[in-house]
Amino acid sequence: MLSGEWRQVGDAFEVPARKTKAEIKTGGGQRGKSTTLWFDDFRMYPRPETHYVTVSLIRPDNYYPGTRNHIGWPPICFDSENNRVSLSDVSVKLYAADGKTLVDETDIGMAFGYGLLKLKKAPWDIYPAGAVIRVFIKDQQIGPDHIIHAQAVEGLYPDDVYTIILE
Repeated sequence: MLSGEWRQVGDAFEVPARKTKAEIKTGGGQRGKSTTLWFDDFRMYPRPETHYVTVSLIRPDNYYPGTRNHIGWPPICFDSENNRVSLSDVSVKLYAADGKTLVDETDIGMAFGYGLLKLKKAPWDIYPAGAVIRVFIKDQQIGPDHIIHAQAVEGLYPDDVYTIILE
């Protein structure tokens, strides 16, 4: 802090995703002397343009919808009336916290219950963000809204993985 104002020192840099530690080194100063650094509102997360939100769907029997079982191939799941549902009819949608603004959607297809949701069209530009995830069979929502609240450092970030149990 200089004269009561914060200022950027150095260039922004990218840290590869899934790293558990980041190290910040400083240069200058006198050899053998220590320096104190202060950080304000410091968050690190992967770039949203290249790191999606993953949704993993799980059946009540703790298997992925696409798991091969005694029924055979292709994998299927069942709706509330015990009718077969093709996984290509299952989709996941990500909305902004208002529940109305669609950020992205993806079909599950034969992806064994995984969906990748892109954040390119997100109405927010800082993280964490509040959001809503909904699962659909054809165009009918199944199960409740899965609400992600944003408070302090909690909320949705690029590269997050959410597991949803299909009911």
